[in-house]
Amino acid sequence: MSSEVFAGADLSLGIRNATDQRYADPAGPAFVQEAVAREGRTLHARLSYQF
Repeated sequence: MSSEVFAGADLSLGIRNATDQRYADPAGPAFVQEAVAREGRTLHARLSYQF
């Protein structure tokens, strides 16, 4: 989601893994564990300004 806050400034907000589901990626032979756990719910914001 992105919105122009004022002239030249944009604000964007986002969420990853909104349901906070636990999951993992399979690991290769270089890892001791069988899977690499991934992060849970992540919120992020960005404010950019062009001049």
